[in-house]
Parts: sequence; structure tokens; C-alpha cells
Amino acid sequence: MAKKSETKTREEELGVAIYTPDGIKAETMAQHVVAPGDEGDMMILPEHCGLVVPLRIGVLHVHHPDSVEYYAISGGTLSVENNSVSVSAFSAENGEDIDLQRAERAKERAVAILDSETEDHIIREARVALYRALIRLEIHELAKRT
Repeated sequence: MAKKSETKTREEELGVAIYTPDGIKAETMAQHVVAPGDEGDMMILPEHCGLVVPLRIGVLHVHHPDSVEYYAISGGTLSVENNSVSVSAFSAENGEDIDLQRAERAKERAVAILDSETEDHIIREARVALYRALIRLEIHELAKRT
């Protein structure tokens, strides 16, 4: 008799689609997804109830049986319906998309602004830019490991 883990079916997987203003970033099947929800990271498993949630800047994890894909997400929304996860993001970059030098420069610019600026709105913008740069650098490192 086959073990349950050996008899995965399509019903035990999620369809995952990632959309950006530039078009479809990815369409794949996954065992589960971990997303940077607005109120914290959330895991979406097969048979999850329908929902729509805002996404914050962070790392989207798409788990496959033998690998994980990582995407730097710059906010957006995630919706779940009928074992299908749809991510509409302002931007989504995987490790192959990230220009390491550009991400490092963005980090350095944000740090310089935070070190020198005193206006609240500029400090908030610099913090967001710094966080986005750090997420992109993290994705680049994660991609090198896989």
C-alpha cells in the first residue's frame, strides 16, 4: 500500500501565478506558499479557504517537492480561491532578476539618507528603500544556495 506522501494528486497542490505591471512573472504548481502578509507571514496550503490579503515588502516563498523559489515582493495583494494562489505585486524579482550591484547601491543610498536627513517623510521613504534593497540582497543570496 502506498503512503499518502507518495500519492500526491493535483488536489494536494496549489496553482501559483505571480503578476506584476510588466506581465506574468511566474505560473507554476506548488506544495505550499509562504507570503509576506500585511500583518505577518502567512502559509497557504492546498484546500485553504478563499481570501484576499494585502502584501507588504518581503520574501514570497514558493515550495516545490525538491526546491523553493524565492521572490522579492514590493507589496501588492494575494488571493486564494479553489487551490489557486494569485499574487498581484508592484514588483516581483527572483534571484536571477536581481542586479547585485544595483541593489547594493540602493542600500548605500538609503543608508546615507538615513544618516543625514531629518525630515520625517524623507526618513520614512529611505527606510522603505533600505528594506526593499535588503530583501533583494536576501533573495540574491537565497538563489545562490539553490
